[in-house]
Amino acid sequence: MRIRATLAGVAVLAGFAAVAVTAPAAGARPIAQQRYTCTGTDWSGKPLQPVTFQIKGNRYQAAHRAQTTWRGVAKFSSIVCQSS
Repeated sequence: MRIRATLAGVAVLAGFAAVAVTAPAAGARPIAQQRYTCTGTDWSGKPLQPVTFQIKGNRYQAAHRAQTTWRGVAKFSSIVCQSS
């Protein structure tokens, strides 16, 4: 009885994995990288060195990338990213 229950669980997991991994649609376009320049200030109000990088994403994701580039020193609400 236990073997059947275990095998049933494995079959369900295998079926789930097959459904989760799918190929992209034929008409889907890859996301293009954009160049962003971000500025910001640290917690004391001093301006940080601007950073420029390319990322597949929007301004919000660019702000997160800038935050990690500055190693968490920047106040997130002060980060402004412009596409260039």
